[in-house]
Amino acid sequence: MVVEGYMDVIALAQAGIDYAVAPLGTALTEEQIAHLWHMADEPILSFDGDNAGLRAAGRAVERSLPMLRAGKSLRFIIMPDGEDPDSLVQKEGRQAIEALIDSASPLVNVLWNNLTAGVPVDTPERRAGLEKKIFGALAEIQDENVKKLYQTEFRSRLWELFRPQRSTQQKRAGDSPGFRRSGGRVVSARASRCRPGFSAKPPSGVGAVWGR
Repeated sequence: MVVEGYMDVIALAQAGIDYAVAPLGTALTEEQIAHLWHMADEPILSFDGDNAGLRAAGRAVERSLPMLRAGKSLRFIIMPDGEDPDSLVQKEGRQAIEALIDSASPLVNVLWNNLTAGVPVDTPERRAGLEKKIFGALAEIQDENVKKLYQTEFRSRLWELFRPQRSTQQKRAGDSPGFRRSGGRVVSARASRCRPGFSAKPPSGVGAVWGR
């Protein structure tokens, strides 16, 4: 478990959590991440819940992406607002820290949240922009198998994210004056009415425009 300061390491050790380390005030480096992976497959990075801590978490994600490989990743803890491991363990004890450890977020979730938070997706252009942003970030992953699996995962998440937008647009189209739904399709209401002298059933192969 990586914390931000040496006082956090000391406080956690005194509470019986003796597996914490700290980079001593510097941003976590690629070399340090590599050392962590010699000790654990998914080390936990703990950051303070302030803006500086959130930025530090984002930098750690960016630096780790090119290094990801099968079985090696990171998990993340964002401390409650205004708290760090030192203050939290002194107020609420070891159990509070262990509860955060048990619920630590995997890197894939943190990356997704970083890329999508606050991004509007209400138009095709904005959705295309988000897709470009996401797959540009995933291009940093050097391990081809890990990259492919991340791309598959994020395509699935994009589908779920965009689906409400598609449904809303389809509903609007179906509710527009002059349109109705037929067999799951939106068709012109005018196309459904026949002029005098025309058959209500179009000849084989003729579409909804018959009878306009």
